[in-house]
Amino acid sequence: MRYQVIRMAKGGQGISTETGKTFFVEGALPGESGDAVVLDEKKSFGRCRAISRDNDSIYRCTTDVCPLSQRCDGCGFRHVRPECALQLKAQAVHAEILKSAHIPDIPCQLCGISDNALDGTRHRLRLHATHGKLGFFARGTHDIIPAADCSVITPHLRNAVAWLQNHLPDTRSLSIDIQLDQDSQSTIFAHFRIPESRVLKKYQHRPGVIKKTQPQEKQSLTFLHKFAQSAIECGVFAGIRIEDQTFGKPWIKDVVSIDGIQTVSWRRIGDFGQATPCANAHLHKLVDEFLTHKNYRYIVDLYAGSGNLSFRAAVRVPSVDAFEFFCDEEAFSLGVRDSSPSWDTNTRVRLNVCDLSKGLPKSAFQAEAIICDPARDGLSEAAAADICRSNARELLYISCEASCLARDLTRLSSAFKPKQLTYVDMFPQTPLVETVAWLERVT
Repeated sequence: MRYQVIRMAKGGQGISTETGKTFFVEGALPGESGDAVVLDEKKSFGRCRAISRDNDSIYRCTTDVCPLSQRCDGCGFRHVRPECALQLKAQAVHAEILKSAHIPDIPCQLCGISDNALDGTRHRLRLHATHGKLGFFARGTHDIIPAADCSVITPHLRNAVAWLQNHLPDTRSLSIDIQLDQDSQSTIFAHFRIPESRVLKKYQHRPGVIKKTQPQEKQSLTFLHKFAQSAIECGVFAGIRIEDQTFGKPWIKDVVSIDGIQTVSWRRIGDFGQATPCANAHLHKLVDEFLTHKNYRYIVDLYAGSGNLSFRAAVRVPSVDAFEFFCDEEAFSLGVRDSSPSWDTNTRVRLNVCDLSKGLPKSAFQAEAIICDPARDGLSEAAAADICRSNARELLYISCEASCLARDLTRLSSAFKPKQLTYVDMFPQTPLVETVAWLERVT
């Protein structure tokens, strides 16, 4: 079939209506046309893959030297010029949010370009080890592309990958997920776990909840314990977590310095953290902008993790309550110890255990402003209703899933209206983008 891409979809595919039906074209960018092979076709839309193109888009990167970029799922956005990537991603997400939330156009801001998006390097890797192979999944399949062929990871991560390839024990018939993290001090950490059995997403342009299959018999990774000890002793890794067992240092240190003010947060190996230090710094700047010159005395940080944004908020506000269901009190205490020199001596930051799916705790209703960074599923209906009933005059909502953010903006619309949407390239070289919504109470 013929295609002509008019714009980009949220998942990174081009959108073509050349045939009178909407097709999502893999590998094509706005302004390009050519021939494609149909992969799947429904009554109202279809999916296809570009096999030729008549012209190159102004957004296309023609200098990509990675030989795997067309088939590796580790980097799904390397065909786009790095300086244009955030613009394209933000346009698609912004349009979906405005349409789904039924709100008029509001200011859209791009939060700079991550340094490592321009130099092409990655600071976090998700590898898969199975049947003696270590690498990335090929696009659309579970075939393994060797990680040694990857040309876009940092030198420190490359050394760690090479060491794993030479020393990782035989994984037998097991499949193992390995997450490698490089912190702001170029220290490497690893997390090994058995992946949950999942049903693959059928349509990549509409990411949603991934349903789990029937529980399988629990498999153990205890045979890797001796390997982990040797990896720590040789100095390749500072810390390794295998399921719930930790070897070496148990926490990853994240340092953010802005305008001479430094805050530090700690997270346990394998826990979610911001994908790049540069992107995390962008979030901290937005929190600063949100709170500066407001004279707030008390705010809350919902879904606070181990305090990453709570500590930045404490630079501006004398009393901050952090709420999280899965609390790592030890990591939070380390962050308080290392970040408190940047605070006023009377500042108080507290971590509270709370199941936010059931709504806000009573104390949170008195907050003058709210910061929230929920998981992909967004706010629960109860939490959104409580935020509307709270005393908060402003809300800073950080989201990694546009459809859930749009739903929550609708739920909050009785009390809040969006003032600005800001987009951060949290995951360079992928179609994913982080959205930060600044909301003000309706007067």
